[in-house]
Amino acid sequence: MSIDGKTRILAVIGDPIEHTLSPFIHNTLCERYGLNFVYIPLHVKPEALPQAMAGMRAMQFVGANVTIPHKSSMLACMDEVSEEAQATGAVNTVKITDGKLIGHSTDGMGFMRALARKGVSVKGKSILLYGAGGASQSLAVRLASEGVARIVLLNRTLEKAQAIKAVVDHIQPNLVQVDNIAQVDNYLSETDVFIHTTPIGMYPSMDACITVDLKKLPPHAVVCDLIYNPSETKLLEQARQLGYSTMNGWGMLYYQAVQAFEIWTGITVDTFIENPYETRSIV
Repeated sequence: MSIDGKTRILAVIGDPIEHTLSPFIHNTLCERYGLNFVYIPLHVKPEALPQAMAGMRAMQFVGANVTIPHKSSMLACMDEVSEEAQATGAVNTVKITDGKLIGHSTDGMGFMRALARKGVSVKGKSILLYGAGGASQSLAVRLASEGVARIVLLNRTLEKAQAIKAVVDHIQPNLVQVDNIAQVDNYLSETDVFIHTTPIGMYPSMDACITVDLKKLPPHAVVCDLIYNPSETKLLEQARQLGYSTMNGWGMLYYQAVQAFEIWTGITVDTFIENPYETRSIV
């Protein structure tokens, strides 16, 4: 990579930001497609978010990715937002066009593209979402547009799950069923795709695992964990040993990045970058 007076800037903003893999993905894509862009991580505190976005506008950034804790508060900084970003209540991608900040949400589509790469279709399927954070809301909104038969949303705090259900009800009424996480085993026999969305099992707490009797899943079920560090959590290890197809969070991370790259550049990405940390944890 060489930087000169014509180099355009992309960024990812968050707090913290030290462990992001987005620069690796995007700088690899920029080099692969011959773009004179550079993608940098920026540590932005919540109270500095409006000033940071004004600075990006003034310096004519191409765009930015947005990560924790700014996805929801970013909505107020935008001049326009996509329908999906409005529905999810979060922005993870910003495109700057003619000085306008346009917000998008690519998390849900990133997950769908990762599943498609594995040959998995969700149309007509029963989905179980374990956890009701921001990732679950993005996935639930996208799944509602993909023709799933049912979404079971489990969380310790039912209020959070009910809030997501209310959002999805505007897209597909009565699609989402809410219950407490303690009831997870009661739903497994009718689950086609199990999606774990909490941080349990993430580095450095890699020995942690949710309590779930995976043996109750049907043989064709797919078990997904949005964690990509480690590449195989205890949950995915158990599922693999029981013979289930599994998917970690790298594909979602990669394809939500690809979706953002395509929004910024208009280039259709036809390549897949393997997780460089597939055999070890990110430290």
